Amino acid sequence: MIKKFQKLNYSIRKGEDMEQILSLPLLALAIGYFLVGSP
Repeated sequence: MIKKFQKLNYSIRKGEDMEQILSLPLLALAIGYFLVGSP
């Protein structure tokens, strides 16, 4: 999971517009999943 976020951060730093557009909802989903899915 950490590697996925590192890859995500790398893509954002590279400044790829498509990666940024895709990563924002993905990050929101991940945060929501951890908040709701945490026991």
